[in-house]
Amino acid sequence: MKEVYIIGAHESVHGNRKDANLRKLIAEAGNAAIADAGIDRHEIQALYMGNYNGNGFNNQNTLAAMAASSLGIPEVPTQRFEAACASGGVAFRNAMIAVASGIYDTVMVMGVEKMNIPLDQADADSQMNWAKSGVDYQYESGVGMNGATMFAMFAHRHMHEYGTTREMLAISA
Repeated sequence: MKEVYIIGAHESVHGNRKDANLRKLIAEAGNAAIADAGIDRHEIQALYMGNYNGNGFNNQNTLAAMAASSLGIPEVPTQRFEAACASGGVAFRNAMIAVASGIYDTVMVMGVEKMNIPLDQADADSQMNWAKSGVDYQYESGVGMNGATMFAMFAHRHMHEYGTTREMLAISA
């Protein structure tokens, strides 16, 4: 197995980015990461994308290919990974395995979400359904469950079973 290194990185500004569509967010983060790595973009041999719900929120199913095209590397193979809140981590893991095993020397890994869609482009009910699709839609979403409520329930259960306090949960590692 080859050793694997992170040679460049960039994190875009988080928040309610009404100034940026999905393509702009990808270009902003991707171009800055390429510059940070100090490489020519054509050295990138593959692109691995983590994304939870570009299908619903952005009407974009082939997000990894769109990202490669947006970054000027449309010829590289791409893969999109969906694992709810762990999508970026799963994309990173798979890219690391591809480099370590010798399939590629240089890959780009991205994670992107654009979940604040103007109501004139998608109504509130549709957006809520897309958000709820991160849980078992058939059994959990009908009672108001989504990622945030699930995590809250897990935290309460942990507090109950182990005596964990709010302060302990709030500590940043």
